[in-house]
Order: sequence, then C-alpha cells, then structure tokens
Amino acid sequence: MEEEAKELQTLEQLFELQRTKQKELNDCKNELVQLKQLWDLISIIDGQFESWKETLWDAIDADNLEMLLKNMKENQTKPLLPQNKDIKNYKAFLALNDRVK
Repeated sequence: MEEEAKELQTLEQLFELQRTKQKELNDCKNELVQLKQLWDLISIIDGQFESWKETLWDAIDADNLEMLLKNMKENQTKPLLPQNKDIKNYKAFLALNDRVK
C-alpha cells in the first residue's frame, strides 16, 4: 500500500495536483508498529514465566524471583513508559500487567 501511495504521490506531482497526506495509512503503520512491540513484550514475559515453571522446587530463589518480577513491573510493563503510552489501554497490555502483578 505504501508503494501504491508513492506512485499516487508521483502522479499528483506530475499533474500538479494537491498532494494527499494519507493520514490513515500512516496511522495504520504506527498502530501496527505499536502492536508488534506489545506482542514482543508479551512474548518476552511469557517466555520468562515458562522458563520459571521448569525450575525445581529446591532450586527456587524466592528473593530473586520477587526482584525479577518487580523489575518487569517497573521497567517493561509500566504504562507511563514512552514505548507503552499508546498501548496502555489495550486489553492485551492490561492483561499482561495483571499477570505480572
């Protein structure tokens, strides 16, 4: 779609027409990038949780796990972080925060 938009802009320039801004295309691209970041974050945290499930009971370090979860909460899933400000109201992000809490 971006290639088609570039072609159309070239034709607009050729025929001296007013250039369209294609706001919807830019909005769609930005939202796709945000969704990709959200699902990457979910994948990272799910992978960490899955690796913890394989830990034997006698090998569990509760203090370390608590510190890691606190770190996840503060440094990855905090809604006020710049990378999370646009996705903080998505149901998937809210569910991820609930899981980490």
